[in-house]
Amino acid sequence: MIPVEKEIKPQFLIFVENKGKGNPVNLKGYDSACSKSDYTKDSSNKDLWNVATIKVYTSGKEEEKESQLICTPSLKDSAGAIDETTGFLRFTDNKDFVRCTFRDGIPKSSEAFTSPLKVVIDYGYVQSIASNFFIEKPYKR
Repeated sequence: MIPVEKEIKPQFLIFVENKGKGNPVNLKGYDSACSKSDYTKDSSNKDLWNVATIKVYTSGKEEEKESQLICTPSLKDSAGAIDETTGFLRFTDNKDFVRCTFRDGIPKSSEAFTSPLKVVIDYGYVQSIASNFFIEKPYKR
């Protein structure tokens, strides 16, 4: 809880882990993730591989912008503008976290209550499977 004058702002650390054997990829580039030119995981593709975006909402009000929490680190668009309501996950060792805070404070005089959060994580997923095989010429009789 973050105290702000006569209010408090609830804040959550949300930890995310890739438990699968594949790699999360950015939804904006997942269709080219397996092409020969984009497959390398070098620094030029740092925002393509092992990343995801996350949005967090208070329960029951997903349609209202006021119900969306502010998450950091935030997503930057191609022009460099920051979308403070969309968190950015960059998986290092298959793990990362974001810090999400209520947009508006709650009066300190309010009683404690329980409410679920809706967490939406967007990503593509690429998994490679390798196998050895031998191709033989058909036997002619």
